[in-house]
Amino acid sequence: MSKQSDLVGFTQGSVKLTVDANSTEEDVVLIQDSNDVDVASLRINNGAFIVKGKNASQPVQLQTHDGNEDIEVDPDGFIKMETAGSERLRIDASGNLLVGVTSSADIAGTTNTGFMFKNDQLQVTGPNTVAYVTTAASGTQNYFSFYSQTTATGSITTNGTTTAYNTSSDYRLKENVVSLTGAADRLMQIPVCRFNFIVDPDRTVDGFLAHEVQAFVPECVTGEKDQVETVDVTDEDGNVIGTEERPVYQGIDQSKLVPLLTAALQEALQKIDALETRISALETN
Repeated sequence: MSKQSDLVGFTQGSVKLTVDANSTEEDVVLIQDSNDVDVASLRINNGAFIVKGKNASQPVQLQTHDGNEDIEVDPDGFIKMETAGSERLRIDASGNLLVGVTSSADIAGTTNTGFMFKNDQLQVTGPNTVAYVTTAASGTQNYFSFYSQTTATGSITTNGTTTAYNTSSDYRLKENVVSLTGAADRLMQIPVCRFNFIVDPDRTVDGFLAHEVQAFVPECVTGEKDQVETVDVTDEDGNVIGTEERPVYQGIDQSKLVPLLTAALQEALQKIDALETRISALETN
């Protein structure tokens, strides 16, 4: 390391400091505390500029003037980022990416507001791919788990070449269980349409209008018919110049029609069996 007597090019008026250093990694500026204990150093290694902590038990931090925004490299093996004085993101010692939580144990916790990407299961790739999720493990793998407080509500899993989108259905989560009746009558009242989406005029598909299905199977539809929200309108400089109403579009989870379809089919099969029995009896007589 160059000593103070070796410094060249220091000019107080322009706040310029030039330090001689070799191409191999070495401390060019050493920072010590009042007890002459090494705290940190600035280093150069083949053109790379390095800030290095000297205390094995203390992190290296980059902070704003008030310390509320912070990037920290911790000697315990994790890297974290803070905004407004609270931790927002962490890469833990196992390589997991934690967002909004500080430990993988918090993912199923009652105060969970974040999520985790495991180091061997999420990566983004392209082109023409938004997210590519993979694992080297075989057998059934759980990629995403969803919780309401501490109760599991669903998951996305794979097994070999198949993917399952699972919603909670354990009998221990349910009560007041009765048989579904009158399914065929309800099913016959649901309009089924052919249409195209406005943004894709050349592609005609089969489907439903959400508000029409909502009258018969409300649990499969989100939102309300003709719902709008009021939003600010800004100019090019970001100044609010007014408000406008924008539509909040309804959505439909067509998989939630399956129970009604299954019950309606069962009712139809029962009627077919009864008719076949009657026809057989008439033919016998």
